[in-house]
Amino acid sequence: MKNMELLSGLDSRLGEIEYSVLSGRCGRNAAGLDLNNRAYAYWKEFWGSIYESAGSRAAFVLDDFSRQDVVGVLSRRDEIVAVHCHSFFNIEQRATLDHRYFLFYPPSYLERLREWGVRKVVTYEFLTLNPDWTKRKIGFPLAEAIMGLGLRVLEESDADAIISSVRRDVKVHEMCQRWGWETFQANVQRRNFPLDLMACHRSAIKPHVDPQIDEFCRQLWRGRGVDAPAPSILSKAA
Repeated sequence: MKNMELLSGLDSRLGEIEYSVLSGRCGRNAAGLDLNNRAYAYWKEFWGSIYESAGSRAAFVLDDFSRQDVVGVLSRRDEIVAVHCHSFFNIEQRATLDHRYFLFYPPSYLERLREWGVRKVVTYEFLTLNPDWTKRKIGFPLAEAIMGLGLRVLEESDADAIISSVRRDVKVHEMCQRWGWETFQANVQRRNFPLDLMACHRSAIKPHVDPQIDEFCRQLWRGRGVDAPAPSILSKAA
């Protein structure tokens, strides 16, 4: 992110982060093509290793990157700092419910969404954080802010709720709870990972309990760059 006014006490490198909103599918003349390619290469290596360690390498499908409607990328100079991915689905469309992604969720999960009056959802997938940027390394929980950026995608879209199958082994479910997510089903096994099936209605989003994290997320979003063909609804507002 360029020209960010640093919050007091944060590692100065955080002020050099640039945040970009891309699509998983680049157009012919997309200005973000190079960044997309670098983000994809990092995402591929990062998640390939995680799935390999879990003994489920065959379940890692590379097409999952290019199907994303929104790919958020945090970078510092030539370094990929973090990636987060989002796809939009209409759960009233029958083809949606046969999509491979929805194998994560039982019918009871979708029924709960319908009880909320949800018709359109946006996913939160593949929260990717460079190990050199963990709280242990930089003294700031950047992953918490990245979770908040996904909620910004929800807020500025026409989706009713955000959904995710969230890893428990690295405590992502706890991060979600701090932003207002609700657990529909806890501690299920998918692809050899312990997961919580969670969702957050747009009306349930709450500020983070740590105001510094909330403000850092706000500044990242305010300073974002948007590259076509990312959804126009996410274009930078005046």
